[in-house]
Amino acid sequence: MHTIMRPFIWLHSLLMPLLFLLLVLLLQLLPGFLVATTRAQAQAKVPEPVQALHIGDTVPDVVLGQVLHATSPAARLSDFKGKLLLLDFYATWCGTCLGSMPKLQELQAAFGEELQVLLVSSPRNKDNAQKVQAFYKRWMKPGDPYLLPSVVGDTTLVQFFPHRLVPHFAWISPDGRVGAITSHKEVTAENIRLALKGTMPAHLKKDVDLQRPLFSSPELPTDQLRHYSILLQGRIEGLSSGGRLRPEEDRITGRVAINKPLLDLYEMVALQRLPDYNRTRLVLEVRDRGSLLPEASALSSDEWKRRHLYSYDQAGPPVPPSEFYERMLAELNHFSPFTGSIEKRRMTCLVLRLTGRPNKLQSQGGKTESTLSRPGTKRLRHKPLLVLVKHLLSQPAIPYPVLDETGYDGPVDLDINAALDDLPALRRELRRYRLELVAAEREIEVLVIRDKPGN
Repeated sequence: MHTIMRPFIWLHSLLMPLLFLLLVLLLQLLPGFLVATTRAQAQAKVPEPVQALHIGDTVPDVVLGQVLHATSPAARLSDFKGKLLLLDFYATWCGTCLGSMPKLQELQAAFGEELQVLLVSSPRNKDNAQKVQAFYKRWMKPGDPYLLPSVVGDTTLVQFFPHRLVPHFAWISPDGRVGAITSHKEVTAENIRLALKGTMPAHLKKDVDLQRPLFSSPELPTDQLRHYSILLQGRIEGLSSGGRLRPEEDRITGRVAINKPLLDLYEMVALQRLPDYNRTRLVLEVRDRGSLLPEASALSSDEWKRRHLYSYDQAGPPVPPSEFYERMLAELNHFSPFTGSIEKRRMTCLVLRLTGRPNKLQSQGGKTESTLSRPGTKRLRHKPLLVLVKHLLSQPAIPYPVLDETGYDGPVDLDINAALDDLPALRRELRRYRLELVAAEREIEVLVIRDKPGN
């Protein structure tokens, strides 16, 4: 027994220290091995950066993912080889994009298989499939065919064609090369015909960062900026009309407006001072109304824009809105050919009044609802009369300011079976609720624009 166990004990006493040393070495090496493995896996998952494309570059063949109103819910760019492909980067909240859709639909119908307009919606614009479907319903007439498919949730094409302003168009030639980058203004039948023959639009879209002071360089230390402003007269080619407010909580650090009529800039100030402002509160005491209103000018639309559009930017430390717009008004008055001011004038107004107790219009409670902007019978449920007044102010056919002198500020329920700009019919409907809408003289605040002395 002792003779058999002695070699085993000896072997055991020799192996145990060796095994212990190996275990210690493994424990020391294991964390590094795990870290290296994790890093390698992470590096393997990082996608290669997508390079922005330029004129003449070949567009890579990428999968487009979810495509609405197409023969297939997915597609590749190569599916459109042999056609002129127009990528329209848009947003469902963009009014210019919405206004361009009927024209794009007509162009697609006119050019058929030679052309493909492909709408591109990106999550960075806070769009999704549901919003895009609602967008289609807003601009398509019932019964019209959906000729324009839309990519939803795109994250690749926006990297190939980076931009800040929409709509943004990328023109891709039938052989798959980038031919032009333009705004919606260059998307015309004539330019499409030329592109199909090999001549792409020459006017390329400019893209600026509207969060920065207009045309400033990235080196500008904006955190040290005490004041910056610029006013340019004449249309800036390649830039769409638009703008942006730069708010910071309840203050403003800047505002930019690009390719806007000068009157629009003055009206930005008026809207801050007069929340109910519309063109019925505008008084022009100028010799040449055509320099402010294109419809009053003998110039062609393009020539008027070339001469009378303005671009403005003001930036600085955060200030209250009243201070910001006061400074904006002072700069417009100093550098433009006009002076603008908010003044009191006695004018004819439409006054909404109660002729009896308000029990006929008092709300019965329930869900809030407003269909005042829709055709047919209009319903107002559990909403203030201010909603009706604002809709009346938005009617171009009503030439007077509208004032609420009912003294009633509770919610109302109304059914109006009349168009809001048909005053005789509207008055008949309002009488059922002991309301009247009458013309009367009132002293109200208005925006007055005059020629600058010496101009």
